[in-house]
Amino acid sequence: MRLHGAGICASLVQTHGIIRRIERAGWLDNEGGKQEESGVSADFFTEVSGPIPFGGLDSTDPLAFKVYQPDRLVLGKRMEDHLRIAVCLWHSFNWPGSDVFGLGTFDRPWLDPRLDPMIAARAKLDAAFEFLTKLGVPFFCFHDRDIAPEG
Repeated sequence: MRLHGAGICASLVQTHGIIRRIERAGWLDNEGGKQEESGVSADFFTEVSGPIPFGGLDSTDPLAFKVYQPDRLVLGKRMEDHLRIAVCLWHSFNWPGSDVFGLGTFDRPWLDPRLDPMIAARAKLDAAFEFLTKLGVPFFCFHDRDIAPEG
């Protein structure tokens, strides 16, 4: 897969139950404090078993592309080459969903302040690249703070 640090923004499928996977993986201790040593290997999007397929306009699968076919020729060029779809890491993995009316509503366990910053950064990038792979998106864009903690 080609992944480049440039592109346009795309939206994220909402994640569910990730904080429980982080706790089960031992990234937080039982008292909710930081864990010093951890391997970051848990899948975050376990509900999505593989790459999102093309399903066609009549597909009832909510996780199928209705129109987008990367290899379909449109005016002599592959659809993937026309559209150059990308995921914006800030909006998809760093923004907690807050607005002028209140706190964030998105399930972003890697933003939990109890996590060691490097463990949180690795967990966030593991989830991001799993998402990019399953969605089949060849590009992403980011700010330096999207991929590494301060300091």
